[in-house]
Amino acid sequence: MDYLRISPSKVYQTPNGDITPLRTAAVRVTVGTNREVIAALAGSRHRIMSIASAQSSTGVLSTLILRSGTPGGTILFTTLTLLANQTAYSLIPYDAGYFETNTGEGLFADATGTPVDLNISYITYIPT
Repeated sequence: MDYLRISPSKVYQTPNGDITPLRTAAVRVTVGTNREVIAALAGSRHRIMSIASAQSSTGVLSTLILRSGTPGGTILFTTLTLLANQTAYSLIPYDAGYFETNTGEGLFADATGTPVDLNISYITYIPT
């Protein structure tokens, strides 16, 4: 069973039957590695439902990698490249979600070129 949106107010039911609200995180990922986007929560996973990103300045090639956990963590989303003349990128909301962190790990990002502004919607749940 996929994740099921059960109301227009963006409440989801996980495969194990738990009800969880949609949460959001808006952060600026500065240039560097292992920048925290969503904090870890013991025993829980974060499932990414949508992403919107934008460069904080134009004219610079930027890349972004999203990871579960800190250095050497599992790569969840391979390099997202924002071209020098491209200012935004998005993954539209998807009820099943796109990917999730490992249990007990937060979401971290690596950015190059210029800082990247992220707006992420996600759910947090305890896996069975």
